[in-house]
Amino acid sequence: MSDIADAHLKIGRANKHISDLRVAKFAFLSDDPCTVVGRYDYQQGHTSIRVDKFNAPPREISLVAGDALHNLRSALDLLACALVKRNGYEPTSKVYFPISDTLAKYESHSRSKVPGMSDADKVAIDAFKPYQSGNDLLWVLHRLDIEDKHRVVSIPMIAVGTIGMHLTNEFIERELKKTAPPSGWGSVEPQTFWFDIPCQPPTKVGDELVIVKWNCEGKEDIKIAFDIAISEPVTMKRWPLVQTLEQMSELVAGIVNSFEKT
Repeated sequence: MSDIADAHLKIGRANKHISDLRVAKFAFLSDDPCTVVGRYDYQQGHTSIRVDKFNAPPREISLVAGDALHNLRSALDLLACALVKRNGYEPTSKVYFPISDTLAKYESHSRSKVPGMSDADKVAIDAFKPYQSGNDLLWVLHRLDIEDKHRVVSIPMIAVGTIGMHLTNEFIERELKKTAPPSGWGSVEPQTFWFDIPCQPPTKVGDELVIVKWNCEGKEDIKIAFDIAISEPVTMKRWPLVQTLEQMSELVAGIVNSFEKT
């Protein structure tokens, strides 16, 4: 049996949680938990697209996400312990896979986290740049695992990715042609036009997501694409939950596999 088998078991357990999250996410999003409606301001000449219906993700999603994060972080710590044993020492409770907030902190503190590890393995870990701005995904894993020890991982209600405007024949005649340049828009067929929107996740009915210059009163011509996101606790950057956990799992597996004996 490999001396890093326990780390692989932790990754496998994390992947089971991620699989469960994928199913829970699909069930939640398939029920249309968030819809939007357009309100046209005739004085300003634009439409405010606001949340018309809102349901937050189930609390259980945060709990399962925290379990996945912890298993991935634990896999790295088990790897560190295995590498100390491989070098002929018994790991103490002070052995951790070093991840720091900055390069300066990593250079100052990383060696104290791996007493008994060989110099070659320390250098190999250094190559993964386990600190913010070096390997952000690894750093976010570390920060979120710390957060989960003190409170449930922060899941922003719903992170909106894109808004879709369905361009019907009526809409094309009413809105696009009056704003066309002298050369015209050319042939415009009915279609759904998607565009990114830089907005905060909605938290309640009435939240404004974006303002558009066209008159798209109502909601029959407006679609919304959204996802469940996880919020990094320092910068508050939003990361797609399931996709991010999958990427973290691949990253951790790659790190662990790189230390397999050949």
